[in-house]
Amino acid sequence: MQYGEDDTMETRKLVKSGLSSHVIAIPKEFLAENKLKTGDTLFLERQGKRTILVSAATPQSSDKKLKVKTIDVDGRPLRHVERDIIEAYLKSYNEIIVNLDSPSQAMEIKKYIGYLVAMEVVQEDNRQVVAKDFLNYNDINVERAIRRIEHIVGSMIADLKEVERDPELAKVIVERDYDVNRMGYLVMRVMQVAMSDPSVAETLKIDPLRIIQLWSINIHLEKIGDETKRLGKKVAQYGIRHNKRLFYEIHGRIYRTYEDTLGAFHGSDRKLLDKNPDERVRIKAMIEQYNKNNGSIPMAEMMGLFQQMVSHLADINRSTRYVGE
Repeated sequence: MQYGEDDTMETRKLVKSGLSSHVIAIPKEFLAENKLKTGDTLFLERQGKRTILVSAATPQSSDKKLKVKTIDVDGRPLRHVERDIIEAYLKSYNEIIVNLDSPSQAMEIKKYIGYLVAMEVVQEDNRQVVAKDFLNYNDINVERAIRRIEHIVGSMIADLKEVERDPELAKVIVERDYDVNRMGYLVMRVMQVAMSDPSVAETLKIDPLRIIQLWSINIHLEKIGDETKRLGKKVAQYGIRHNKRLFYEIHGRIYRTYEDTLGAFHGSDRKLLDKNPDERVRIKAMIEQYNKNNGSIPMAEMMGLFQQMVSHLADINRSTRYVGE
């Protein structure tokens, strides 16, 4: 049991009571603060394999206040308002009220809200837009959401190979990045709630170490999606101006390393975990070789984006290897 005035860990001995029962002493301060007496009921909730949360009231019985966030446009750029809306979503506000400066702003605000999973506009007039959260944690499968993000990002990387031939494909890659961000925000929000609310973690059947892993993988997948989107735009704009063969060889190796890295994450494949760092060293050497004879600034920028993708794959590999039991 963790309890103390400064949130330090206190220890209690387990005492045998009867043939099949054991008891521990509850700290006096805890009893006083919660006005507990002999015969009162305490609630025990398992958190993973080694932790039990003891509370004076069941989470289901406590009244949860409706969290309402009011956001004023107040002359600010709407991109700033968008960030406020995303912040409120990630912090699990049940209702978001956006006060407009002009009725013409409503369409853009509704687009931002529509970008968020389970957040819907329920009221609108010429002064404000009101959205409510309808997210049900019983309907969420975080592992499946991560796999969906993984597959979208993988398709973005694969399609980079065709962008020079079909520049319009870069726009498709940008659209897919919106889907990555949308799902990424959902995962980020659910993981944040699961860390602070054991009942949600229990509903999701996910332990704290797995939450840390999934949080990390989600962040790095989103970053890889961003780098891929930028690469697609640059290839569409400039083409491949130097050593196409080496460019596409680097691209192919990164794509295979991406698949191997996520395969290792889902399957904890030790051989892949050992193989991936060696392959990243080879890719880095190829990027350096490419840059050595390259005189094009756009191509150097593309190599930098490739290098960032490799760096994020390295972080996913570390999370797979070092976090967890």
